[in-house]
Amino acid sequence: MTKKCNKYEFLFVSGDEKALMEHLAVCKDCANEHLEMQKISNIVKEVKPYFKKKKEKNLLLVKMTASVFLIFSAYFSINIIDLNNNPTQTAYFKDVSVIEEMGFPVDEYGLLVIE
Repeated sequence: MTKKCNKYEFLFVSGDEKALMEHLAVCKDCANEHLEMQKISNIVKEVKPYFKKKKEKNLLLVKMTASVFLIFSAYFSINIIDLNNNPTQTAYFKDVSVIEEMGFPVDEYGLLVIE
């Protein structure tokens, strides 16, 4: 039983392309492993665009959801502020005009009368 060569990983990781190719020409075990790695690399390159599109699609969905949330929260916060703090809204629902409460002369609509 022959021992399997395990230099492929070291040569591949070290980045010395010339030494790797020289070793692959001599060693059948490492040449077979290199072919398997090339097949896997080709599969990864083929599938990569599909994963990238899926990621972009998910990112678009997150952006749209955040936009809708911000629009609704802004709308409801503005309405709450207007109903609670806007003096014209509270004056609209009162029977007496704000100007009349201040002691100025008003007409039947609650508007200031200048004589």
